[in-house]
Amino acid sequence: MKQELIIKRMDYNNILDIMSKNAFLRKEVELCDLVQDFYRIGLSCSVFPEPKDKDKNNLAMKAAIIERMAQVFTIPPHKRKYEIPDWCKNDWRCTSKIYLISKELLSLDEPNEIFQKRNIFTLKNFLYFV
Repeated sequence: MKQELIIKRMDYNNILDIMSKNAFLRKEVELCDLVQDFYRIGLSCSVFPEPKDKDKNNLAMKAAIIERMAQVFTIPPHKRKYEIPDWCKNDWRCTSKIYLISKELLSLDEPNEIFQKRNIFTLKNFLYFV
């Protein structure tokens, strides 16, 4: 609940910066908490402004997170309609492969296609919650 108040006071760029940082640091619990709070508050994915980053890795991660959030929020049990901002449609890719989980774990399941197309590797159900 306290984190939800923090999110309400932050701007979209700050939220996305923290989400991206948590992903790169493999802090999945913290990242998922932010995603769930974002959903509970009812914020829209489509209003995220284009990041001002020049770093391709950050741009790729941020676009993948927003695209995945919009996907997760539209599948059961959530079933809300979410659109991604136009800037997420850019073909930003990380300059080298980024693994958000170990290669061994990744070999046990399919990779998440949204992240994979951006040269980021994680499990198919990454960021999914009930």
